[in-house]
Amino acid sequence: MKSFTIGTVFVLLALSGRVWADCVTDKPIGPRAVITCAAKEYLEKHPDAKGTVHDAATFWNNILFSADVMDKSCSKTAPDPDTQKAQAEMFKEVCNTQKGTYFSYDNFIAADEAISTKFNTKDTTGYGFMRSDDDYNLNLQELANFLATAAQETTGNAPGLNQYKTDGLYWRYETDFLLSVDPTNTPPEDTGSCKTYPANPGYISPGGTAVTGCYLLGLKDFKTNYYPLSTFVVAIKTGTKLVNTALVMAMDMQYNTAANTMTWKGPPGDPKNPTNFPIPQGYYPAPEGYTWQFLNQVIDPGYWVGMGAIQITGDSMPKFFGWHYQNIASGAPVPEADFPAFVKQFLTDGQLGWEGSLWYWNFRINGAGRPTLHKVLTNTDKPACHDIAITTAMTNGGCNHFEYRAKYYDYFKNTAFVGLSETPVTAVYTDPDGNTHDVSSYTCDYVAPKPQPQPPKPQPPIPDIPATFYILDYCLSP
Repeated sequence: MKSFTIGTVFVLLALSGRVWADCVTDKPIGPRAVITCAAKEYLEKHPDAKGTVHDAATFWNNILFSADVMDKSCSKTAPDPDTQKAQAEMFKEVCNTQKGTYFSYDNFIAADEAISTKFNTKDTTGYGFMRSDDDYNLNLQELANFLATAAQETTGNAPGLNQYKTDGLYWRYETDFLLSVDPTNTPPEDTGSCKTYPANPGYISPGGTAVTGCYLLGLKDFKTNYYPLSTFVVAIKTGTKLVNTALVMAMDMQYNTAANTMTWKGPPGDPKNPTNFPIPQGYYPAPEGYTWQFLNQVIDPGYWVGMGAIQITGDSMPKFFGWHYQNIASGAPVPEADFPAFVKQFLTDGQLGWEGSLWYWNFRINGAGRPTLHKVLTNTDKPACHDIAITTAMTNGGCNHFEYRAKYYDYFKNTAFVGLSETPVTAVYTDPDGNTHDVSSYTCDYVAPKPQPQPPKPQPPIPDIPATFYILDYCLSP
């Protein structure tokens, strides 16, 4: 007797016109089940796609993204080391592994299941990504937000019918920040993306000076725009180069990686006073058996670029590194590990890369007591907080690139997925001054005028502030 795979049964049911499942009624939870049901719904609405969509994996490869685009940056001709030394070194380092499959559906599902097996998916403090028990559409909307974010961060920006639709997941790492030559100038003498920064411990505010000769610099010398401030510090195991996995210091705030909490460790007074930073010369002692080291010294500077589907960089990478070894790595908790080796594995192992994006979405916080992206997007008490503007603001800090992210979101929400409402949900927010504002996370704009001081008060005008800050205040509040 001929055996049938699940995928075969899926196709036969789709071809026969039978309803394989009612997603809203059946309430699938988790990425594997939700994407499988979404694929079935897509086929019912688009029967002409039956030649390319057979299961969740082919839905991923042909409708959500394009197998011809995913990880394409690693299939191009290698950069010329004589004119793009850092680019050539990075390409050689990472692009010979999982070429074309780094962003695969299988890697995505493996990452989700690696995390879900370690955390209670029913506990509100655990791992709930796409696992709202009673609301399939809420799970699907969270996925639309997640995929739109990943697509925009890694956009292939390919002109044509598929632009801002299926052309995401093109870049494995942020090549723009390793440019050796400014494309608007004449190569190779003019400035590129490399910069020079004040020496530690004096690099305490963002900046840097563009320099010439970037094309001559390899990963060991190429300092990118993401080169960390001196105020970010990690603990190194004494006598080794191994990095402590339990904490990352930012000024006097200790980020505890195991539970993703933040603790102020400063003395009385101004916690932002540079003399209070836990730098090697500072007052705050490192954990026993460790010494402090500036974060910008623990890996070659050329590696400070966006990486993976959500382009993790800066202090987020050591925080994910710590969380990984504290929670889901073999033998966890592992007290210290090789940070450079981990970053290189992140760039070559698609499962680990997706784990980083899922950590960023579900566990990372950017302030003490702040909710995660997942918590905001699934808070049923605030449906006005479930759309792409809040996601943009929480990942980018503002509305930059919102118009492109919104195009991806609309494609996923209104075309790839079936049945999600296109009607924006609004709410009323009262600011600290008692003024009320209609807020929605469907649009991201800068048109919120602040009430001006009235004469005769001799005060300067109060500048308008982004309306997005109102929706942020509303969505991030308890």
